[in-house]
Amino acid sequence: MRCDPSGITEVGNLFHLWYTKSHVAHGYDATVWPVAHGVVTMVNIGPEGIGKTLQYAADGLRFSKMTDPDRVPRAPGAYRPEAFTDNDAGQMIEWGLHIGRQDGFLPFPERFDCHWEPSEGTSSGTLSGSEAEK
Repeated sequence: MRCDPSGITEVGNLFHLWYTKSHVAHGYDATVWPVAHGVVTMVNIGPEGIGKTLQYAADGLRFSKMTDPDRVPRAPGAYRPEAFTDNDAGQMIEWGLHIGRQDGFLPFPERFDCHWEPSEGTSSGTLSGSEAEK
């Protein structure tokens, strides 16, 4: 990994540009993916009203809250098969892996599932997994 003063980070053959003008979405431990013509973020940890939310930005910069899911996974990684098709048809995620926890054991990869029910231009839904954040 190489980072230069311009804010461009090189990892292998990928380049990441740090957006430094303002907060895009407040919070951290977030997963971001394209949906339709915008971007959705699932924020686990963040300030009151931001943490444990699902947010949408048509322009990828100005996010607004879509819903408060029943559960939000820890450090999630979403399975997105459409991400490799180059068809610009991003979809809501259906499942992924997150950090599972159980007393007496080290953290472990665990599957979580998403069940979305669209309503009046937004999406609400539930996330399940035996140890997803409540």
